Amino acid sequence: MSEGRGVVAERLPSWATVRRRLVKGRFQDEDHFSYERDVYENVGTSTREATRLAWERFEQLYDDFVDEAYAFTNPLRLWREITTKSLETMRLDADIGVYWSWDPRAAEAHWGDDGRVWMLVAEVFPNQVDWPGTIWANLASPEEKEIRLKSNATLRLLRIRDERGQIVEGFAPKVVRA
Repeated sequence: MSEGRGVVAERLPSWATVRRRLVKGRFQDEDHFSYERDVYENVGTSTREATRLAWERFEQLYDDFVDEAYAFTNPLRLWREITTKSLETMRLDADIGVYWSWDPRAAEAHWGDDGRVWMLVAEVFPNQVDWPGTIWANLASPEEKEIRLKSNATLRLLRIRDERGQIVEGFAPKVVRA
């Protein structure tokens, strides 16, 4: 049973809270903020103005993420693309990974062997999501539409699709760990 849309977005911290965490260094990859500011400085903007513009850019990215989050349901539907030599070598009993996407078009494997491509489809409850990590990921790389799960999060793997988009026959939904 799922709650209506918007439930997740309404629970997200405000931009003021996110900004305070950024200032206090409570997000990973703070170098991305420095990079963003440097982009503005490299076009002849003063450091003060470049910093202001970088904050504005991050605030806009945060607002965009919150707008997207209004479409999330509880539980959240997630996608993760992986590569492995065969379905038999896919370790579903081990950690299945914390990096997922809420948009199947944005889910793509970033590493793995030169095997076949598989799309995992799962559901997870919002309390299993690393929200600070998710917010930061969407500020740093919004095109990935990333949801970061907590280490060892519980999720329900619903189905697996092969590289042609065909659902793998004989797979039964199961609870797995991130």
